[in-house]
Amino acid sequence: MNSLVISVHDGHFNLQLDALNVFTFRRTEIGPILSLSIDGKKLPKVYAYRDLQRKPSKNWNPSAIKSIDGKDAVSWLRQLSYSGTSQDPDALYNSLFFNYPGSVDGSYGLFYAAVGLYTGPQIDIEFENGTKKEYQNRAFFHLDFDGVKDGDTFYEKFCSGDLEQAPLLKKREVELLKRSGPGSPRPQFPDPVVELSDGTIAGYHLGDSDLAVLSVSSFLPTELDNDVNLKFSTITSKFLEESKKKGKKKLIVDVTSNGGGALFLGFDLFKQLFPSGEITSAFNLRATEQVDIIGRKVNQLLKDPRTMRGKAAAYERNSIFDLNTYVDVEGDKFSNWDDYFGPVTHSDFNFTHLARWDLDNEVMSLKSSRFVVAGHGTRSKLPSQVFEADDIVLLTDATCASTCAVFADLLKKEGVKSIVTGGRPRDGPVQAVGGVKGAQVLTFQQVFRSAAHVFELYSTPQEQRQLEDTDIGEIYRDGAYALARTVGDGKGGRINYRNAIHVNDKERIPRQFVYEPADCRIWHTPETILDMTGLWMTVANTAWGKGECSRGSSPSD
Repeated sequence: MNSLVISVHDGHFNLQLDALNVFTFRRTEIGPILSLSIDGKKLPKVYAYRDLQRKPSKNWNPSAIKSIDGKDAVSWLRQLSYSGTSQDPDALYNSLFFNYPGSVDGSYGLFYAAVGLYTGPQIDIEFENGTKKEYQNRAFFHLDFDGVKDGDTFYEKFCSGDLEQAPLLKKREVELLKRSGPGSPRPQFPDPVVELSDGTIAGYHLGDSDLAVLSVSSFLPTELDNDVNLKFSTITSKFLEESKKKGKKKLIVDVTSNGGGALFLGFDLFKQLFPSGEITSAFNLRATEQVDIIGRKVNQLLKDPRTMRGKAAAYERNSIFDLNTYVDVEGDKFSNWDDYFGPVTHSDFNFTHLARWDLDNEVMSLKSSRFVVAGHGTRSKLPSQVFEADDIVLLTDATCASTCAVFADLLKKEGVKSIVTGGRPRDGPVQAVGGVKGAQVLTFQQVFRSAAHVFELYSTPQEQRQLEDTDIGEIYRDGAYALARTVGDGKGGRINYRNAIHVNDKERIPRQFVYEPADCRIWHTPETILDMTGLWMTVANTAWGKGECSRGSSPSD
């Protein structure tokens, strides 16, 4: 089942099952790995991160990895990369390797550590200098093993199907927060102009140059504060203000290793960069029976809040099934549920009509993200634009996904160019966004809760009997057991809920099925792989100076 789900390569379609997710397998002896080109022109090779950290001497220089378990290193690693969730092969390959932005969020690459991915007790490495070595793989667990003595007691504790026994993601989140410790969460970066305490966003000015860098490793801040999203937004405001004061002319927006997060933070960052820009991000849903039943019932009850069931449905107001949450692509409200739901048929499948978030609905914004997106409502007045589109470049490692993908799409619409680092060691183009481009994800827990509310709170006994033979009834009957077999009582199972769609695409192709090459690709070198300033200066020289893209990666090639 795990392999089947992974084969979809959709970061919004996950099934983190209980037994598989108890253990994390790490290659602690060899450590993380890097992909780099010696001169920036030759195709990159694979190196051990620890070897690159050591200073070369007369008797020793870093040697590339030639083979793994008797197989060509690149071929072995490409096979391992298919266990990742990105849709694009270059993004999958890059996800194996260590980089500093990823380490801010505790990731050291899929090669170093993966949950539930067992590849044997050891790994045999041969280096190009002839050295051969066997490294042990290690299993780690984060859960309480009291009472676990054998397979039966393991199954009873972690796989029983009882909601209270489902392994909790919170334990790993707590460990991650503890690991961050005091001081800056970005110790390998230069001194920031501004920085959020958890390191998810930070701004830099590079010496006396006219270059500024906004590094956004995630749109999901982990700081335990109800106002964290507003703080995230304020970091951008302060950074742009300081950049203008210092006369900075060029901007790199670095979203390396950014797998997404809160959608409205992506909208907010875009609006602060382009105050006059329009958030044109549209979406549709598969027009399924479940969506129709829930949406129709919720909107019916919201119109009559005085009844008992209407009062119960007040929880849904300004949430994902409330029509008041959205506008159509012209910016107008939908008149009724059918006006929104449709369905509209494309390629023999039924979808809802295109819609956008009503970002001027402040109650909805505050409910969903605890802040109002810049340029809307009480934040409609914004400072003037600091950087022109030609003076901005988006830097990615192709793993940009979800909210990051939506943000990148908005920047591209304004004319911002993109540069990608790394990818498979081959000439040719690469996508800037290689992760899922879906516009919203729902957990199994959220899906079950929506079905249960309709069944238990919003329906009469007669309506409940009618629902029993629908998919809603099946979710309600069997959902609790399914939740218990995933991590976090259903949080470990997810589906892509919304498709991101371009309004002018008459075929309504979801963005995750559209191939879009970046404007340029560069290879990491010894001067960029472990020096963020060196990387950013190289990117700036490539974007606005005499630096060159890798062969075949630029549309002008």
